[in-house]
Amino acid sequence: MIMGFSHHGLTSEALKVFEAMLTSGTHPNSVPFWAFCQHVTMQHYVCMVNLLGRAGKVEEAEEFILKLPFEPDLTIWGALLGVCGFGMINTGVARRAAKRLLELDPLNAPAHVVLCNIHASIGQRAEEGQLRKEMGLKGVRKVPGCSWILLKGEPYVFLSGDRIHPQADEMLSLLFGTEDESR
Repeated sequence: MIMGFSHHGLTSEALKVFEAMLTSGTHPNSVPFWAFCQHVTMQHYVCMVNLLGRAGKVEEAEEFILKLPFEPDLTIWGALLGVCGFGMINTGVARRAAKRLLELDPLNAPAHVVLCNIHASIGQRAEEGQLRKEMGLKGVRKVPGCSWILLKGEPYVFLSGDRIHPQADEMLSLLFGTEDESR
């Protein structure tokens, strides 16, 4: 039963059966543990791509993706593109990952931005400029990150890199003051 539940992604039910085994005094062999480990989710694949990429093995990460037993989605290609900038930048893999991402979602702003940043970081300003021009022509816009903090019941909302917010100085002061207090 544990293997069946695990195989179909019903981890909670598998754990309940396992707990019932233990409660009844039955001592499981290695099979239930193996059953829990055999259920691989998309998150596990993304983690493997991330681990390989952060270890500088982006080509191996790409090979791993190409051998998956299903068609890779935006999350998988996004993970590969995201790790292409770690350590030695591999523009070939980055371009292929971005191409796959943009085939799945042509207006994917993060894919465009990461690729632009990779080109900029290795001094390929012409390629970066061309990509940014294409983004403008397609109407692709990166939505800035938004953050907020609630202090003494008062919300403070600001955008990433926002220096013109009317309370920017006060927010930064509060933020850094809060940081000092938390140490």
